[in-house]
Amino acid sequence: ATAEAALGAAGRWVRETQRADGSWGRWTGTVEETAYAVQALVRAGTPATGALARGAAYLAGHDDPDRYPGLWHAKDLYAPVRVIQAARLAALHLAGTRPVPAQRSGSSTIARQPTAATSTR
Repeated sequence: ATAEAALGAAGRWVRETQRADGSWGRWTGTVEETAYAVQALVRAGTPATGALARGAAYLAGHDDPDRYPGLWHAKDLYAPVRVIQAARLAALHLAGTRPVPAQRSGSSTIARQPTAATSTR
C-alpha cells in the first residue's frame, strides 16, 4: 500500500468514528481526542467539510478544563490540562478557526477568521 492509500484509509476511519455531536472519543467524546482527530484530518489533507467542521465546532464550544476527563496514571487520576488546551488550540488553528479571548478569565470564544491553513486552500 502506498502512503496516499494509508492516509486515505486513516482519514476514512477518523471520519467514520466521529460522534453525532462532532466529537471523538473512546467511551465518550472528549476535547483531547477530538483535537487529535481534527489535527489528523487536516494533516491527512481532508477537505474542510463535514467531519472537520463539526469537530472544530465541538472544540469551539468546549473550553472548560474543569470538565476534561481524568486519565489513570500510576493509580492516580489526572487531566493534563495544558496538554489538552494546547492540542485544542492547535486543532482550531489547523482547522482555520482562531480563538479570541473572552471577557471572563480562563476561557475563550471562537471567531471564524482566515488563517494560513484556510487562505492557501
